[in-house]
Amino acid sequence: MSYTKLTTLAWIAASGLAATTAQAAQLPAEEPAEGYLFRRILGDATLDSYGIRAHGYMQLGLARNDNSSSAASAGGGSNFPVAPGDEGFKLEDLKLFIGKPIKTNILPHITPLPGPTPTASSFGFQAELMYGRSGQPGAMFGFDKDWGINQPGASNPSLAAANRQNFLAVPQLYLLAYFPVWKGMALSVGRFGSGIGYEIPPQTRPTPNAFYSRSYAFVSQPSQVAGLLWSVNLARGASGLLAGEIGVVNGWQNWQDNNRSKSVLGALRWRSEDMRDALNYAFITGNEQNDPGTTVQAPVSLIVSPRGQRRQHHTLSVSRDFANGWSAAAEIVYGRQAGDGQADTVSIVTGPNFGGASYNGKNGILSYRASPSMRYSARLEHFSARGGFGLFPLTAVRSNFNAVTLGFQYDLNKFVAFRPEIRYDWQSRHNAVLAFGRGTASDQTTVSADMVIRF
Repeated sequence: MSYTKLTTLAWIAASGLAATTAQAAQLPAEEPAEGYLFRRILGDATLDSYGIRAHGYMQLGLARNDNSSSAASAGGGSNFPVAPGDEGFKLEDLKLFIGKPIKTNILPHITPLPGPTPTASSFGFQAELMYGRSGQPGAMFGFDKDWGINQPGASNPSLAAANRQNFLAVPQLYLLAYFPVWKGMALSVGRFGSGIGYEIPPQTRPTPNAFYSRSYAFVSQPSQVAGLLWSVNLARGASGLLAGEIGVVNGWQNWQDNNRSKSVLGALRWRSEDMRDALNYAFITGNEQNDPGTTVQAPVSLIVSPRGQRRQHHTLSVSRDFANGWSAAAEIVYGRQAGDGQADTVSIVTGPNFGGASYNGKNGILSYRASPSMRYSARLEHFSARGGFGLFPLTAVRSNFNAVTLGFQYDLNKFVAFRPEIRYDWQSRHNAVLAFGRGTASDQTTVSADMVIRF
């Protein structure tokens, strides 16, 4: 039996089994899964006396595509340009969180909150530790990417992929403060998620995302930044909640700056009064080139130049939760890396005389929650990387990329969630340059699943 037929039958069988058992499954509601293990070890009183919250999750993944030989699938990155990139079984990540939440009506780089405005200042922090394959893109230049435990892969990404090396990273480490000024504002200082894009990274709880695999838009956007961010409530009333954010950071995934200028990021976030409707616009802009003589911070910053080469990235997303179990979301993305075309402005991929490149994309998600434990979802996406920029290191092929993904999330209980999916990707307008199957195919079918265990 062919691989395609086998995986199709497995998909149908798994769907039928999950759909049947989901109807009988009831999620325990008495105690949340997040923090369960830490509460048992340390006791509620110990954590509550300091206002500390601790929790974690483990994410295990399994994937296979129809283009790989057994030899190719044994190495990492054989799913590229689909993310996650590895086939077979892997530890996606083991992640621990500890923090002191602030009493606030605005969550920085996430959302404004309904309810009254707190009248007292509040101070807290957030710290995270991650280990696994996701630790590789989660590590930051000038910080955990340089740790010895992340060698040799940190210095040789090809070797890391071939060895399927796990990495240790600290995705977020920052101080938080809330001030009862105007309608409420908050300050974040340190290393935190950029808050740019519909799939806001890093994920403090992966399972609200409908799929295991990531959109092309997610791959193109900045994950983490280091600096400071002001978050301010601008309006609160019958017309909804509106928050604005502005921050100054070193750049993309950058603790130790690779040039002599900073980047600016910001956002406008609107929510309806009942929090069922959302509209987000976010951006980051600034010089992202590597100055000559500095360590080239690839794959995030691909340009070397003695002059400033501005990069910008913009996202606009809208989502709606309907009353009958349906929900929908849509996102558009635009980005551009400037290049002045001079001989000493060099792309480490294409060489000297880099003259700039842009990319854009759009995607839509439709979900239906059939029961408290079961959600079905479909995603359709298109991403134009005709300049070969925006999806590196997953690919530098000049092409349009398209994908349709079908999947479901089944919560076995409050601790364990299971997300199988089937995804079909294909190229268009690629001038016969192939991106899938290590440069052997213009399309790909991927069957994958992950399991998330919360504690």
